[in-house]
Amino acid sequence: MSETAARHVIREPSFREVAEALSLGVPFRVRRSADGGVQFLSVGAGCQALIGVTAEALLADVGAFMSNLYPEDKARMLAEETAALQEQRPCVSDLRFRKPGGDLRWCRLTSSTQVEADGSVVWDGLMMDITEPKRLSEQLAEERRRLEQAVEVTGIGVFQWNREDPEAVLWSDRHYEIFGVPPHTPMTVGSHLADPPGRPGPLRADHARGHGRPRRR
Repeated sequence: MSETAARHVIREPSFREVAEALSLGVPFRVRRSADGGVQFLSVGAGCQALIGVTAEALLADVGAFMSNLYPEDKARMLAEETAALQEQRPCVSDLRFRKPGGDLRWCRLTSSTQVEADGSVVWDGLMMDITEPKRLSEQLAEERRRLEQAVEVTGIGVFQWNREDPEAVLWSDRHYEIFGVPPHTPMTVGSHLADPPGRPGPLRADHARGHGRPRRR
């Protein structure tokens, strides 16, 4: 290669450089030797904001990673890593960290493995902050639980209706009781939520009196 051509060779950016430049997460590389010793070979500086531990601390002692990790999540993470290694697939673990100030952060570790000639295993991956999606998921689950509790206490019927396919309706068991039909009887919105031809006006269930048949409003 000529000197002129050499000056125009562009170095490909590393995985770490790309990840940090695009804010994809905190890149890391971990090595577990054949004798079981584990160490961080590299880690992005953003780890402190995410899990409350500096990059320097992680590089000096892998135990620092476990210091803020929920104890019950540690065993699950190790089991997921073992399974991923045995099945030769990427490993994904959602972990909880309690930062020094008490702030709870959810972190998703996604990594791929490479087994070296001496039996060592190297993980290359990303730490990603998934705190807000987890909080939203938990909030939605709680709201669903409260809705289901309210439905059970009040005895109302609920259904799911797909506007793209009006005939595809999912009815709760209470709905069948309200309309006085056997469970899983085919029902449509038109046939049970509206009056038959010649009898204008909507029908509704008499929840107040606890009747199982609809009555005219």
